Amino acid sequence: MAKELPKDISIVFEKNKDSKTFPVTGAWGGINPDTLSLTVHLYNEYTSLPNSIKAEVNDEGKVDVNAGQRISRGDITREVQGTMVLSPEHALSLANWLTNKAREALEKKR
Repeated sequence: MAKELPKDISIVFEKNKDSKTFPVTGAWGGINPDTLSLTVHLYNEYTSLPNSIKAEVNDEGKVDVNAGQRISRGDITREVQGTMVLSPEHALSLANWLTNKAREALEKKR
């Protein structure tokens, strides 16, 4: 006689001690060379901070940073907050979940 499968189960969510919440404004990545998985780098995008600035000092000894020279690394910084490696099946499942939740949120906004 075959063992009967349970009709329902309970699922517990545990947060890893290193788990962090972070803002995401975009993603970068693609299919891995093995074609069995995808890598997605989640980033937060913002105007780049300068590596340094050269400020002018007036005759009174006050520093005027606005009159100085900005030495920049680039116009925009994309700071990678975390990276996901997913199977194509998990990527589609996550995409569907995100789409559904985004639609729910937009409906509540109206």
